[in-house]
Amino acid sequence: MYIYLHEMGDSKIQISATTFGVGLGFVAAISITLGGAVAYAVTHYTGTRTCACDDYESSVRAKLQKRKKNMSRYTLPAEYSSGSVHDYKTDCRHIEAIGKEKLELYKMINGKPYNADDPLLQEMLTDAHELCYEYNRLWNRNSRKVILEGLLGKFSQSNPPYVEAPVYVDYGLNIEVGKNFYANFGCVLLDCAKIHIGDNVMLAPNVQLYTAGHPTDYVERRSVEFAQPITIGNDVWIGGGSIVLPGVSIGDRTIVAAGSVVTKNIPSDVIIAGIPAKIVRFIGERQIDNPVE
Repeated sequence: MYIYLHEMGDSKIQISATTFGVGLGFVAAISITLGGAVAYAVTHYTGTRTCACDDYESSVRAKLQKRKKNMSRYTLPAEYSSGSVHDYKTDCRHIEAIGKEKLELYKMINGKPYNADDPLLQEMLTDAHELCYEYNRLWNRNSRKVILEGLLGKFSQSNPPYVEAPVYVDYGLNIEVGKNFYANFGCVLLDCAKIHIGDNVMLAPNVQLYTAGHPTDYVERRSVEFAQPITIGNDVWIGGGSIVLPGVSIGDRTIVAAGSVVTKNIPSDVIIAGIPAKIVRFIGERQIDNPVE
């Protein structure tokens, strides 16, 4: 049995069919997409079955609704979000304000060692990965935008991001992108900590932003992780296959050459390249206060 699923625009119809002999019967598969609703009919040599449904769209809607419903569980109170410092170990008031269920989430967002196997974190990962899977199998950009609204933490509605599939995230909710963001094929954004991306940023294919890290002690590494935020300024261009490591900030208008590994903070208006990445050229006449060694 063959089923062809075609995704079209709001006013287009596409029909595809495959028919071939099987003894005295035949197998045919027809799929029709009209304005995003899917209908298909399948005829098999053993009998006939007809089904008109929108199971796929219903599945995506259900996943988005589930994520929206759980958003209050997936986010921290403002005063406990990224960058906050509280002595939660000795002051139980902070644990009450955060909620015991969110304690590992609080540690993760604020750069403290945390248990990645925590049930809430695992639930958040599963939700985000399911939405990534749905996003990566879609062609219709309007449908993709709906998924991005549920997947990412924040982006411009007036100038929404243009993200090619496939794209991979950890949690999604810790990613904030500015206007006119573009990510080419195969980008990876591991957002255990915040990833903040400014306006007019371009990521070439297979760019990888890693906020996650692990202890150097092998025993501790078995159960503990940590995360540090990544900040990318406005008008930054990151070349194909480049990797940005935890805790790195990249200044405005900087260009990262293809294949670079960025391990330290980078100022504005420079071109960097290499492993580890170093400044190879200044853009314009601006002087660099703290060049990368």
